[in-house]
Amino acid sequence: MFAQHSRACRVVDDVLRSLSAPREEGGLGGRGLTLYSQAKVCYVHAGEQPPVAAQLAALAISERTYHTQVAELHRAVAERLEKRLREADRVAWRVLVGEA
Repeated sequence: MFAQHSRACRVVDDVLRSLSAPREEGGLGGRGLTLYSQAKVCYVHAGEQPPVAAQLAALAISERTYHTQVAELHRAVAERLEKRLREADRVAWRVLVGEA
């Protein structure tokens, strides 16, 4: 179970890091870096998630901007995770049918 959780965390971390890649490489450039920073403040912490007010202060943004960016972050991560899963499915299929 831990190994599965660890692999899933690595995939999500890779996806989050890929957000800040240059646009030519499929990333979101500076916007991706902003979203990655927000993800760290929102989701990477020991213990309970900090209250939104504390996250707003840490990010120095308004609540409206916070919610807009969280929605954008979730969309960007979902798109990239879906792509990763499709690629993994294709590789698994090739292995299954002996094409790998």
